[in-house]
Amino acid sequence: MSTPVPPLIPGSQPAPPLINQPSFVSPKRQQGFTNTGGVLVLLTAAVTLAFALFLPFWLFPRILPDGFHYPALMIAIPTVVFGALFFAGTAWVTAKLGFPATGSGSNHFQNGANQYRITFPEGWILVNPNDPSTKVKARAREGYAAMAVAERQGLWRDDTTSRDYTDAWAALDGISVQTFLNKFERSISTQSALVHKLDKSTLGAQKAIYVDYTLTDSAKNVRFRIRIFLILHSSRWYTISCATSESAPDLCLEPMLKAVGTFEFFDGKLAIDKSVR
Repeated sequence: MSTPVPPLIPGSQPAPPLINQPSFVSPKRQQGFTNTGGVLVLLTAAVTLAFALFLPFWLFPRILPDGFHYPALMIAIPTVVFGALFFAGTAWVTAKLGFPATGSGSNHFQNGANQYRITFPEGWILVNPNDPSTKVKARAREGYAAMAVAERQGLWRDDTTSRDYTDAWAALDGISVQTFLNKFERSISTQSALVHKLDKSTLGAQKAIYVDYTLTDSAKNVRFRIRIFLILHSSRWYTISCATSESAPDLCLEPMLKAVGTFEFFDGKLAIDKSVR
């Protein structure tokens, strides 16, 4: 269950529900072959054909009596089984190396080094991240709505202690809510954050900090509405953020939060807890 933090800023308004559905779990993804998968399909076809020819022209003449008439199923069944096992085995190996054979088109991203993946909303465009900590970023085709996954050593530039806690909830308790509010998104002098909501939430088995805030950058004269999830996993912070312009704060919000539900570590799937509000 989500453990909400009491109102933190005088006059702050509660954020709207993350999604207007009775439950919020990872949606079923339409799987397709990646480039790696396409190569494996061709390789499997070639190897399977070779195996199908190997049976009647080499193996069977050596193990069966002369003149024995074997049914076609003696070739078909072993060939199909061999092909399926070959593809499954090679796909498992490539996935472990960070090159999955299947995915949800170009919107599927996987980080093999730190073992996590996410599928962005259908039709979104992957764009170049604008800072080194952001590992992947995607944008809607119309209007301004963007999602990003980033990795951090700390919650802000001079934070050297939060990653030593066991999880995100313990980190928030240890550094204190007030310290978080005073330092969050203030590493750059021209930026400030107005926090509308700060929650302890869960993403599957992972404890997370959920922040709904407006980010103002006075140097660029821009304001964004951002919903961000911060996860502490293996002494590293991971953030999944959903950003829109202040003028259209809920643009694409529902598909973005569904996409957050597809974020998962290889060792345990994450899905947004429906109690986050």
